[in-house]
Amino acid sequence: MPQTSLQRLSLFQGLGPLQRNALKKIAKEVVLPAEIHLFVAHDELKSFFVVVSGKIRLYRTFADHEETFAHVGKDDFISELALTESANHTYTLNAQAVEYTRLLVFAKKDLHRFRKIYPKAYGTIMAAVAEKLDSRLFHINNKLVTLYSTGKLLAEHRSDLAMLSQGLLKIILEVINAENALLALYPDNTKSILIQNVIGHKNNTAILCLELSRDTDPVLGKLFRDPKPQIFKGSGKDSTHTPYASAVMLGVPIRSPKRVIGALLLGNKKKGEFSGNNIILLNFIANQVAQAIESANFERLMEAKEELKRVYIQPM
Repeated sequence: MPQTSLQRLSLFQGLGPLQRNALKKIAKEVVLPAEIHLFVAHDELKSFFVVVSGKIRLYRTFADHEETFAHVGKDDFISELALTESANHTYTLNAQAVEYTRLLVFAKKDLHRFRKIYPKAYGTIMAAVAEKLDSRLFHINNKLVTLYSTGKLLAEHRSDLAMLSQGLLKIILEVINAENALLALYPDNTKSILIQNVIGHKNNTAILCLELSRDTDPVLGKLFRDPKPQIFKGSGKDSTHTPYASAVMLGVPIRSPKRVIGALLLGNKKKGEFSGNNIILLNFIANQVAQAIESANFERLMEAKEELKRVYIQPM
């Protein structure tokens, strides 16, 4: 019997003591160290999982890369199909612990037995599951909209990086609802950072003209040196000062099979904080556009930047 109090978990808060005690008797508590799998795709779906602490990554492996679909954290659940009485299912994704994670495991057969004894309590659990699924489906819908929009953009402007990057940043700002965004590139024949496009800053043109080094720049340079999704603070304690800084920034690298070729950077989410789902979505976009960016003519892009700097007059 698990030590975790079911009353602390939102799925079970609407239950009475008798029903919670019955659930506790059929629950098993498991611990997963970081990087250990809870299950893999195509395993038979036999259990319903509730995350007590830690985080689980749900992902799928394709021929040339892995795609993360969601992170499931404390007080959330996995494999809700186990709650139904439909035919046997298999898992469609892999589930891996991101960090030390504790879960409650409910066997499908035990849950269906509980349903027959306590049908009203089971309905309460299902209602709580449905409420949580609403927010999860909102994220999935955002991802599907972004998939369609980015795919359409790539089809129309694959050979025109200026149009592609402009449309891409507009899509990102609309879906994630941040104040500003920029696309930076890392040409392989120089240590310079090329800011290809920027939207939402007070002086976009001045930012396009910046001279930045990937060896020393504290944000875009760090995304090249340490290529992983990162949150940066542009104000307050432990802040990172750059000419393009926002109060809070979310950055993800853009990778080709051989190297890091660019980065996407968002500044100041308009409502709430940047979330794990925002990171997944931005990574997803970065993977989609990597090939188009890799085929860009970097020499011509650098020449265009130099021409812009030559004619641009800094505001007084």
